[in-house]
Amino acid sequence: IRCVWKKRGENYYVSTIKHPIRIHGWGCFSNKGFGKLFLFTRTLNSKLMCKVYKYGLLPSTKKWFGDNNTNWSLLEDNDPKHTSKMCKTFKIGNSVQSLPWSSQSPDCNPIENVWA
Repeated sequence: IRCVWKKRGENYYVSTIKHPIRIHGWGCFSNKGFGKLFLFTRTLNSKLMCKVYKYGLLPSTKKWFGDNNTNWSLLEDNDPKHTSKMCKTFKIGNSVQSLPWSSQSPDCNPIENVWA
């Protein structure tokens, strides 16, 4: 129940935000710690995902594992933007190894537990 003051004949009006600002976040972690947090306001698509890999994932893995990309594997769900041709090409070109992962197992996905 919400009590409000109003004049006789005036309709009850609750002010709402018409155009909320949405901020999305992407992060990574390993047994060596947390990586860069990448914040963005746009809808995530394949092109932006490749920028996230370039400016978020790769600098974090370089800090943890050096220039040797064979000491780690990327775990992500089977979202279409992760499995797009553009992202696959980027990962192959930068020697990023991905682990196979079931698309219907959010409870087992470690990043879901970090964000929760």
